[in-house]
Amino acid sequence: MDLNDLKLEPISEKDFSILVKAFQNYSLELDANSHIRGIHAENFIKTVLKNPKRNVFWLSSLRNKLGFSIVTMERLWPDVENFIGKINEFYVFPEYRQQGVGKHFVALLNDYFKENKCKQIELEVLFSNERGFSFWKSFGFETKKYLMQMDI
Repeated sequence: MDLNDLKLEPISEKDFSILVKAFQNYSLELDANSHIRGIHAENFIKTVLKNPKRNVFWLSSLRNKLGFSIVTMERLWPDVENFIGKINEFYVFPEYRQQGVGKHFVALLNDYFKENKCKQIELEVLFSNERGFSFWKSFGFETKKYLMQMDI
C-alpha cells in the first residue's frame, strides 16, 4: 500500500451501516463493557451525520477504507477569526495498524485543520488508553488539562 494514495473522504449516507459497525468495533476496543451497541450506535451515528458542525471522514486508499474520524471546529476564543480543531473520534482498522497508516491519517487531519484556519488541535484520550496516549504524544500533543467526571 502506498501511503501517498491515502486521502480523507467524507462519509456519505450510503456508508451508514459500514460506519455503524466500525463505530461499534471502535467502542468495544476502547471499553469491553461498552453500551454502544445496536440501536445506540445507530442513533449516535445518525445524530453525528445530521450535525452540520461535525465532519465525518473515512481514511481511504485506492481500494479500501482504512479507518474513520469525527472532527469539529470551534472559534478560538478570544481570536474569533481562527478556529480550534477537535478530533472527537479517531479509529484505524486493526488490520492497517503498525504500517504508518495512523501517522498519515493524523497528517491528513492536520492539513484539513490548517486549510480551515485552525491554530490548535485538541482531543481527549481515555485514561485507560495508554497506547492511544503514547500515539498522540508522539505527534507533540501535550496534556493541558484534566477532565474529571462522576456518575450520579
